[in-house]
Amino acid sequence: MEVLKGEWFVAAGLNPLFEGFACQKHTFLGLTKEGPSKSMVGAMTYRITEPFGNFFTRAHMRRFEQNNETPGVIYNFYDYMNMVDAWYVLDFKADEYILIYYRGDSDAWVGYGGATLYTRSGTIPTDSEDLKNIEAACTKAGIPFHSFFAVDNTCSGKDTVQLD
Repeated sequence: MEVLKGEWFVAAGLNPLFEGFACQKHTFLGLTKEGPSKSMVGAMTYRITEPFGNFFTRAHMRRFEQNNETPGVIYNFYDYMNMVDAWYVLDFKADEYILIYYRGDSDAWVGYGGATLYTRSGTIPTDSEDLKNIEAACTKAGIPFHSFFAVDNTCSGKDTVQLD
């Protein structure tokens, strides 16, 4: 979980219902509990575009837990929606990118899922070796890397933040 600490952007995603929002910045605030399981808090922000081009930014906090026996799986809790995702870390390069495949359940939807490519820069890596590793991890997990789409992280303009 230490690799998550700090500010990350959703650079690309597989599910437009979750990764399709612009300017998704996720700030992981560091470990809050150690022992047989670890936990941390994350601040998630993203933009919602309105029909005439205006937008507003949503922000909420989530809780993350990891059991030491399965360090490649992180559970993402959002208590407001009675939601939990299982995040499977497929690949990462410290301070460069993290590739996550997730499946989850909430009050509104049981069995949703997708994949997220986090980067510090907010853009898809351009290093050919990194791209080969990401694509290989997707292939191994049966995820179509060619179906990922880039997320708009230009984040220009002014908006209002709404907290959950």
